[in-house]
Formats: sequence, C-alpha cells, structure tokens
Amino acid sequence: MEFEYECGNFASSTGKQVSFVRVTNLSDVVKKSVNQLNESGFFVEKSNIPKNLLWVLLMGDKGRKSTKLLLQFLNCKEQHSIHTARLLAIFEGDKDNHQCIQKVLVRYFKSHSSNCDANQSSSAMYSISEFWLSLGGDWEFIARLLGLTGPNGTFFCNFCHAQLKDLEKGKPRTPWLLQRGATA
Repeated sequence: MEFEYECGNFASSTGKQVSFVRVTNLSDVVKKSVNQLNESGFFVEKSNIPKNLLWVLLMGDKGRKSTKLLLQFLNCKEQHSIHTARLLAIFEGDKDNHQCIQKVLVRYFKSHSSNCDANQSSSAMYSISEFWLSLGGDWEFIARLLGLTGPNGTFFCNFCHAQLKDLEKGKPRTPWLLQRGATA
C-alpha cells in the first residue's frame, strides 16, 4: 500500500535541527487502510469492540536517534502485526519532546475534519459508522505527547492529577487521594 509522504525540518526549542518524514494526508491513510483490510478479510468482530466501530491506536516510541509514530487498527485479526500498522511519521534530531511531536502531528489535527468516511467501497463487508482514537506507547512517550515533564515533574501521572508532593518520600505507593473511597 502506497501513501504520499512529505519531508521537512524545523528548529526545536533547544536549537537543534529536527528532520521528519510524515504522510501527507491522514484521511487517505485511514480510507485506503480500511478498504485494504476489509478486502483482505482482516477486520473481525470482537466482543469488546462495538459493531461498526473503527478503533485505531496512535502510538509512538523512540528508539536510538529516531521517534516513530504509528497508526494501528485494533479490530483486526492480528492487531499488532505489520499488516495492520501504518507508519505515519518518523523524526530525528532532538528528543521526542512535546514540542517536536506537536510540530510533526499538528498538520493532521488542524487540516483534517473528524468526519472520515472510510466506507468508499459499496461492497464493504465491514461497515463503519463510528471512529475511536486511542493513544498508546510506553509511559515516557505518552507523557511527552501530553506535555508532561516526566517522573520527577509536579504532575507526573498520565492518568490522574496526583502531584509529587502527594507521595510520601521513601514510600512508593498510591497517593492517599487515589486510594479507594478517599475524598479530597
């Protein structure tokens, strides 16, 4: 499956030159992928995913000098296969910080509407009427994507509003405000 890619670079906030390659049109990637996965019989109904729902995972990871951003289709036979994953972008030259991720991805979310009619084929066996986008990756990538500073920052958790001061020094456990039944 072929997609159109574009290349570019920008200066990060640290002054380093960041080079990237990314798909030109995210909607095109989703539409072509859905049609290809549909025709090849990869889409399956799963008990934990509502019918007619396309569930996509946006994930990333830094390895060596580059950060890769992928789109994975989750309601498929082989969810974590090369057959159901699409490379959206790759960049290198600086850390996978929030600013770099934002500059590479912002084009997708500014220029594309949320209405993605993926059912182009009239003979589609898998009809899609709803679209879910989930974020994935290791803890560090999700923190960077959300603009969090990391494990030593004031707001260190990707899932709640616990602060570092809420943890007792030397006692790594759930902060009191997150324990079951605790009220603030």
